[in-house]
Order: sequence, then C-alpha cells, then structure tokens
Amino acid sequence: MKKILSAILIICIIASFVTVAYASLKDVKVQISYRDIKIIKNGREIPTEFEPFIYNGHTYIAIRDIANIFGLPVSYDSKDNAIILGSKEKKWVALSELSFLKEKLEEQEDGSFINVGSSYNEILSGIRFATIKGQVYRDTLLFGGSGTEYFKYNLNGKYDSIRFLLAATDDSFVSSNKDDYAIVKIYGDKKLLYTSPKLRPDMEAVLMKIPLKGVNTLTIEKILNGDSIIKVGFANAQLKISKK
Repeated sequence: MKKILSAILIICIIASFVTVAYASLKDVKVQISYRDIKIIKNGREIPTEFEPFIYNGHTYIAIRDIANIFGLPVSYDSKDNAIILGSKEKKWVALSELSFLKEKLEEQEDGSFINVGSSYNEILSGIRFATIKGQVYRDTLLFGGSGTEYFKYNLNGKYDSIRFLLAATDDSFVSSNKDDYAIVKIYGDKKLLYTSPKLRPDMEAVLMKIPLKGVNTLTIEKILNGDSIIKVGFANAQLKISKK
C-alpha cells in the first residue's frame, strides 16, 4: 500500500511539472505497475533509490536516480518551477548555432581564388554531415571546395575557448602524391592562434582546444596544397561561454 501511495505521489508531481507548459497545475491519480525493473549501465546493475514502474506502457525512473546514473547534480528551482540536471547556466555553445558571415571567393585571372570575407561554396561547404574515420559527425563545419576558403564569425568577446575535432573527411579525393594535403589556420581578430598539421584521410584526427578570451572575430581557414580535393571537417566544435 505504501508503494502504491508513493507511486501515485510521484505521478502527481510529474504531472504538475508537465502541465506547467499549459499554464495549469493539477494532481492526477493513475494506475501503475511494478515489475522489479533493473537498471543496467554498461553491463553493471545500478541501484536506485526509488523503484522504477510502468505507466501506460512506458517505464518511469525518478529524476534523482537518472541524475545519479549519469553523475549529474540535480536541484529544483522554485522560482522558475524547473528541475535542473547539472548546471542551469549554459556553459557551451555549438559552433553550428552561430551564423557565419556569408560573402564569397573572388576568382582571379589565373584561375585561382582569393578570400573576400567569409567564403563558402553553397553546394559543398557549410554546416553539414561529415564522415571521419568511419564515424558520421552531425553539424560539422565542412570545407568542401578546392583551393582556399574560410568562414568568419562574430564572437563579440563572449567566449573563453573553442574545442573541436579536425580531420580530412573519408570522401576526400586524394592522389598518391604525399605533397597533396590541407591545413587549417584559426585567427582571432586577424592574429594567428592555431595552425593544424597536414591533413589527409590517412592521417589521424586532431583534438584541440584553443583560447579565445577577448576575441571579437573568429576566422577558420582551409588552405589546400596540391591538386587533390581534400574535404576538411571541423567537427564537434563548441565555444565556452565567458563568465559574466
């Protein structure tokens, strides 16, 4: 009987949070079932403070137990009527959430191109899916064209650093000439902050984090050496928000 009453109380609490979006609060009594449900994470059974139960064909686990499973603190904000997992404050922003300055490459008489603002090829480049070492990355800043191109972002000094994975994509067209490669350079307010190693599909991906404190304009540039078409993926890029 105690279990049933506790479960009804939990459902009432859940219902009250869910209905906040509809500007109303109410208690709901429902029929639930216990089936001695176990929680297993990576082959290890995880003990829970509150026993999971089934309601309307779905399994429910207490939020505090979920937080414990993933090692997150949990708290309740009575002002906003919100349950908070981890930190309420947003600490990181994906690069794909920012809009880059859309300008263009300018073709020269000799067939080469120079950058005019943020350059991009609408068909091949921009925020795309990219496959690197057999793994598909979503929301990757993809440099897909030949030659030189770059993307520029206004940061307005809001970020402390950027972390990313950088590599040539699996679908790059590369000759056997080892002198064909791409490199990526990152500038903060026109100051060079980072130069990548040579990038080819047969080379390892690069995991990096570089400081951006006080940077107003971020430029990420790909430079191609040789005749191959080497696509470069700037994947999992996240910017750390500066503390106010």
